[in-house]
Amino acid sequence: MTESLTTNLYSALMSIGPLPGWVTMGVAMSALFGNALFFRRLAKDLQVRILEPDTYMPVGEMAVTSTLVGVGALGLLSIMWLGGPVNWWTTLPALTFFTPLLILLLLIPVWPLRTRLVEQRQALAVNTQASIRHAQSNNPADDATALAAALALRREVARLPTWPFDVPAITRFISYAVIVPLTWAGAALIEMVVDALLS
Repeated sequence: MTESLTTNLYSALMSIGPLPGWVTMGVAMSALFGNALFFRRLAKDLQVRILEPDTYMPVGEMAVTSTLVGVGALGLLSIMWLGGPVNWWTTLPALTFFTPLLILLLLIPVWPLRTRLVEQRQALAVNTQASIRHAQSNNPADDATALAAALALRREVARLPTWPFDVPAITRFISYAVIVPLTWAGAALIEMVVDALLS
């Protein structure tokens, strides 16, 4: 690091240049972290009903959106690598600081909801099993409809989500997560092609 700062002006600028960007990103991530803590407090008082996804899915959507901001920032790391070898002095701080923060941004707001959804699903499963036992203890000919309804409800309860993420949110998160390594690979490929054409 000392050598890159004292060799020439270009090397010094390449080492110091990313600092304002990461300071700005750090401030933005700090604000997102504050939002995650606010939604965590809000989730504890939210009227959550596991059979009504609209009561809890927006919290998962917010968590995914906040996390994708950080994923986008990691995708920009490849811009720093253009024109020279990978500078670990500008890469490692970002990876070591932002990667755990991204995981926290995703989990902090939704974890209280996850706990409550698991409890509600377990309570529904217990009630459904009691309904099945009640229907079986009576005359099967009279309670065949009730038994069939209870068995169908048990299947539905087993499929209920315990995380506040729907399929579009999960798909969007996976798509953006894949974009980051593809961006890095694309930047490296472009640099190789340019070097080959110029040499």
